Amino acid sequence: MKNYVVITTLNENHEVFATFHKVEDLDIVAKSSLEVIVNNAQELPTHCLAEDMSDRNYPTDNLTVNTIYVFQFDNFDTPVEYGCRDHSSSAEEHLMRTLGFRKCDRCGAWVSPQDCRTGASVYDGTTRLCATCIAREENKNSGVREISQHPYHHSHGRVSVINAPGETFDLTNVKGVGLEMEFNSRSRSYRTRSGKIKATPAFYAIAGDRTRNRHFFCEQDCTVAAEFVSNIFTKQSMYNFDWNILTDQLKLMGNDESIPCVGFHVHLSKAWLGETSREQALNFLKLQYVLKAYENDWLKISGRRPNEMNWCNFYSLDQIERMRTNVLAAQQGCEWYAFSSSHGEALISSGNTIELRIGKSTNDADKIKHYLRLVLGIVENLKNVKFEKIYCMGKLFKLVPSETMNYWRKNGAFLNTIAAENRGIALAQAAA
Repeated sequence: MKNYVVITTLNENHEVFATFHKVEDLDIVAKSSLEVIVNNAQELPTHCLAEDMSDRNYPTDNLTVNTIYVFQFDNFDTPVEYGCRDHSSSAEEHLMRTLGFRKCDRCGAWVSPQDCRTGASVYDGTTRLCATCIAREENKNSGVREISQHPYHHSHGRVSVINAPGETFDLTNVKGVGLEMEFNSRSRSYRTRSGKIKATPAFYAIAGDRTRNRHFFCEQDCTVAAEFVSNIFTKQSMYNFDWNILTDQLKLMGNDESIPCVGFHVHLSKAWLGETSREQALNFLKLQYVLKAYENDWLKISGRRPNEMNWCNFYSLDQIERMRTNVLAAQQGCEWYAFSSSHGEALISSGNTIELRIGKSTNDADKIKHYLRLVLGIVENLKNVKFEKIYCMGKLFKLVPSETMNYWRKNGAFLNTIAAENRGIALAQAAA
């Protein structure tokens, strides 16, 4: 295909429908689909453009109804050798205008003939606006939505549970999931003149200063521009949530994924790990072993490079063995003192939750969804997996959705098990 492609057809009412495509802007799927159309389309008849375009009925008199035509070219640079009534600067532009295309006077985008007819594009006799510029104008006129950025961990005194329909969990009985999504930008254009954060309508509805069903707080953080801290999701509300609402907000603010020091941290209630403090601590110890044994896979899942782990270092095996010794020697109720709460480590104890800190901030909603489902599935099931078999993928991932495992395996994670050589840890003392 050439650089620019125009697809057009004529309906039974002799109305032209057409689309304009800049091939380099298409993703692989869209490009492949367009190529199929091009290969099955007829060349657009252009013979009547050779003179002065005195035929005012072109192109309708030269097209067959319900036939797909293609016109493609590399540049808008063919000289105009005839008198153009539409002030075109090239033959390519002239042909598009005769098909009914017009240009947006605000952004320069081509407006299709059908958008001109239906009013999706507007023309006031002087200026034409495309649908995108109309929407921008409407948003500008309706006022910018904004949310406050609170001091660091301001939300801790305002924590609540996000229940799915039919659920009635509260802070006393919820097994929850929460996240902290940091963001960074090389500009500060996401702030309003009042110092608040610009917000999309969907995010404002769940993070605005006066919203009742609050899902997120925006907080200050000295290491990044800011971070979004969630309230407590139940398992079902986490599965139900549309993570595009969060990632659209991050994109609006210009979250730059190339900046290394931005984190995506997941908190899970310790209650997922068992009923007693000892049971929870031992199952947390299992997770430490799993993180170390499959360290390379977790690194792929994190989205980080090995040199970007300054705030979320993996423990060495010797460190984990010391945790094991301290947990087994601890008095009942004191087991959690065996684990670090340092914010420089990959997996820590954090109040009533455990915190996985390896993730890097992302604008990808699917990645957030499958990251959370993977981690929760493992944590929820650990109490059912013996120490001796914690490296067996079939047992470890039993409660992780197959869709999620397929997602991570397509991204190169958990393709190979280490259980063929080492199925787990011998921990006979754990039963004591």
